[in-house]
Amino acid sequence: MESVKKSRVASLARVVGLLREHAHDLGAFITHDPKGKHVPAHLAQLSEHLLAETRRPSSDDTGCVAAEVEHIKEIVAMQQSYATFGGVKELIDVVHLVEDSLRLNEGAFSRHRVEIIREFEKVRA
Repeated sequence: MESVKKSRVASLARVVGLLREHAHDLGAFITHDPKGKHVPAHLAQLSEHLLAETRRPSSDDTGCVAAEVEHIKEIVAMQQSYATFGGVKELIDVVHLVEDSLRLNEGAFSRHRVEIIREFEKVRA
């Protein structure tokens, strides 16, 4: 989002607008008009900025978004696996349930540097 906000594409649109506005006398505009004289240098500078923007690695951002989407999919899958009809008794593995809940919150734990120590014992039925 930040790179899109800083993009110089709007500047290119303004230059194109100026050139269209003076299409009938383009030579005179570029050689005599104060704004027109700046167009070639501005286009060169703009070209450098746009090339730099396209070379900037966006794969990091894409990777982060993909990881977050994958995490959301895991959360939804876990929630759906526990979404059963009410009133039905079911034996479940408590360790598995706790591990799933920890996995749901692993992002927050990591962000807040929370260390989880697991100590499970067998439960007798």
